Amino acid sequence: MLTKTLPLFFILLIMTGLLVWATATPFVTSEGDKTFIVDQMGERWDVTQAQSIGFKPEGFQYGIGRDAFTPLDETDLGDDTSCLTSTIFSLSDN
Repeated sequence: MLTKTLPLFFILLIMTGLLVWATATPFVTSEGDKTFIVDQMGERWDVTQAQSIGFKPEGFQYGIGRDAFTPLDETDLGDDTSCLTSTIFSLSDN
């Protein structure tokens, strides 16, 4: 009985591993000159620039998801320089 059960167990283990691997790997698709990966949730991510600098789209794995980073706030980087002060330092002995 053990000689029949053990091979069946290994076959099921291998099939489960292949199933998990297949669902965890992103699907790569191209539309025109753009390359996208499609994650497990079905969301498409544009990886055209990454591919152009040598990354392989098939190599992307689990991302940390949408809205994982707080967007940069650049409102303080305007052209208004009135809040800046001007200080000149002299390195001479005078």
